Amino acid sequence: MIKLEQLSALIKSQEKVRIEQLKDLILSLDSANLQTKSKEDFQVFSEALEKAGLSKFKQVSHAGRKINVYKVSPELKKEFFDLNFIELSEPKPGKHLRHTEWEYVSYIADNYDLLLKMLTSKDKVTKIRQIEDDKFSYYSPSDNKIQFRNKSIGETENYNKPVDTTEKELESELEKEKQARMKLIADFDNYRKSTEARLSQVMQNANSKVIIKLIDIIDDFERALQTKEDGGIQLIYNKLINLLKEENVEMIKLEQGAKYEPYQMEALSISETDNESENNTVERIIQQGYVNVETGSILRPTRVIVKKLKQ
Repeated sequence: MIKLEQLSALIKSQEKVRIEQLKDLILSLDSANLQTKSKEDFQVFSEALEKAGLSKFKQVSHAGRKINVYKVSPELKKEFFDLNFIELSEPKPGKHLRHTEWEYVSYIADNYDLLLKMLTSKDKVTKIRQIEDDKFSYYSPSDNKIQFRNKSIGETENYNKPVDTTEKELESELEKEKQARMKLIADFDNYRKSTEARLSQVMQNANSKVIIKLIDIIDDFERALQTKEDGGIQLIYNKLINLLKEENVEMIKLEQGAKYEPYQMEALSISETDNESENNTVERIIQQGYVNVETGSILRPTRVIVKKLKQ
């Protein structure tokens, strides 16, 4: 199939960025964009995608160009790296490309607005757009370019908006967006500082209570070491587990063979398998993870070895 090696390399590099830099965000892979250099190439690749077995799901128009959205069938999921959709884009008016190539991979963010606040404050998000209720933006660390969306490309409506905007109108719109973005950054920074101050005081009070409880357990350790009680260490372990439960912290319940969940787990290494049913499952638990059961936040992911199907 067309340019699959390039698509594979792009997805691998994007996944590496997601795991290393965006591991605290809940993101799901949705689509990839194939940007054509000409309208002739657009037609050629449209026919190639359909010959490969992809069905044309819809056609949308945006910024004076057509974008075909192709749905990847369950039978072709493996070949297309578990993507749901392929976007095929005509060239942007006035923009000349030397090659037809994969431009970016799109992820759906469970909480898009929160993601935007977090990443905008780091000045790594560009081209923040909203068309009706469709929101999308781009994250560009180093040479990678990742698109974030608030919903799947399969749910978008036609982007039939006028494209004859004058340069002055564009500059005005960009200035408004810049001012709104700066205000958002300032508001978020003020909110962060006030929240950090409140949390710091709360943590100091909470830490004092936990430390007092830990001192009692240290007393138990000293007695166990002096008396060499056989069940002393187990008793202390149980006390520590109960102390964590009192603080709403529990061990993440996970069994060997469970489905790999990047939100709860961290893959330390990969083990290849020939069994398709074992693909993306946990082979071995290296280190237990812990979760705050009250908030659902992961304090430490479970570190595992993951099975992956041989390519």
